[in-house]
Amino acid sequence: MAFQFELSTGQQRVIDTICDAFESAWAEVVKGKGRDSERPQLGHYLSQAERELAEPLLRELLAIERTYHYGHGPSDAIDSAIYVAMFPEFKHVIEDALGSAAQGRSASETPPPTTIGRYTIEKEIGRGAFATVYRAVDTTLHRSVAIKVPRPDKRPRAERLAAYLDEARLLAGMQHPAIVPVYDVVEDENAGHYIVTRLIEGTTLAKEITQQRLEWREAIQIIQRVAEALHHAHGCGLVHRDVKPANILLDERGLAFLTDFGMALKDEDYGRQGRQGGTIAYMSPEQARGEGHLIDGRSDIFSLGATLYEAVTGSRPFRGDTPSEIFDRILNHDVRPPRMVR
Repeated sequence: MAFQFELSTGQQRVIDTICDAFESAWAEVVKGKGRDSERPQLGHYLSQAERELAEPLLRELLAIERTYHYGHGPSDAIDSAIYVAMFPEFKHVIEDALGSAAQGRSASETPPPTTIGRYTIEKEIGRGAFATVYRAVDTTLHRSVAIKVPRPDKRPRAERLAAYLDEARLLAGMQHPAIVPVYDVVEDENAGHYIVTRLIEGTTLAKEITQQRLEWREAIQIIQRVAEALHHAHGCGLVHRDVKPANILLDERGLAFLTDFGMALKDEDYGRQGRQGGTIAYMSPEQARGEGHLIDGRSDIFSLGATLYEAVTGSRPFRGDTPSEIFDRILNHDVRPPRMVR
């Protein structure tokens, strides 16, 4: 049985912050920055939230663990019995989230429909905290597209749906060669709303960094193009608030595209408290301090600088085992010069 209360914005922020730190730690292991013995311990991150948040937090942590486990464990299977033995009081949560070892995927993750309106789903091409992205074909216009589908457990809340549709409207109003354009928004009575965008064939900067350290000229070309996209967005009265390698797409020619404006801050939100958003490892100081009223375009530039640092060094500028350690690094420590990072 799932938890029976809706999370407040503050509670969701706590969960997101802990999960960001957990995912960052896993990413370091996958990139070879950490040994297998240094794999992040799920229980350590679970203990960082108050008791009433344990169930929703555990679901998110298990989803991250499952994602990074594939291709980096002794087998592709992930055994729910192991987690039940560690956290017997959450047996129902674990079995619901992971199912059996053979099943290998969350019971809460129902497969996507094969068609949505005039779109035929082909395959999954990306997955995030709130949505999954699929490659599809527009059967009317005969072109390939990307469809962003909210996760089933993220759909019910009206405020999330509003934010999701806000992203579509924001993107539809911006015309820039480095910003992924929106083609359509589809509503399905059984599965919710879907955003249809241009399909970018290629990879993400995050995946590129895990494979190799970028040559500095290549990194600068990517960052320059994203900076131009941000300049355009800022001119439209928008602050992205979540600039990071995972939100920069690279097509087959190496051209960069900025995506995922789901956390964008509009002009009318400037000066309001409590809207810091972002991913912890790339947050600006004002975001790390929770000073949402101070966020503006300069916050995006700080995050873009952190992204450039990681692209050329292969390592994030602000690292730590817990959210509080990363916040401390952002607020109180100088970044190690890139020339000193091997």
